[in-house]
Amino acid sequence: TSHVTFRFKLFLSNKQRRNREIRKWINIKEGNLLRYLSKLSLSRDTKLRL
Repeated sequence: TSHVTFRFKLFLSNKQRRNREIRKWINIKEGNLLRYLSKLSLSRDTKLRL
């Protein structure tokens, strides 16, 4: 997934040159991704405990 996010960031950075407002949107996207990943790791932990 890292190469996908990298490509996604490249795509957004190209857009960002044209439009500065997308910066906030990147932060929102990354925040959601981090939350999603942390939830995933938590669910893995609970599975291991069971």
